[in-house]
Amino acid sequence: PAFENVVTISINNKNNKLLLSPNPTNKLLDVMLTGTLKGQRITFEIMDFTGKTQMFTEYEIKGDTFNQTINLENLKNGLYNIKINHDGNTYYSKVIKN
Repeated sequence: PAFENVVTISINNKNNKLLLSPNPTNKLLDVMLTGTLKGQRITFEIMDFTGKTQMFTEYEIKGDTFNQTINLENLKNGLYNIKINHDGNTYYSKVIKN
């Protein structure tokens, strides 16, 4: 996927990097995670402004780079919080669906 309007999150001190793009998005959110990852799990919980979970996805990472497109088409337009769990840590970001 082509990454534009990238949100970069430093997720730990192992030089892993998480990229979310595009942001804002109208349908698809591309996710790329790089680093020493093989065999780890990553979860994405997408919550609306009230904190209600709208989507939950979990993946097992099979290599040192993780690429996934998350379809947000069924979500209403608005601001969403993304809760990311990886390697025992929890991180938050925001995405705008328009």
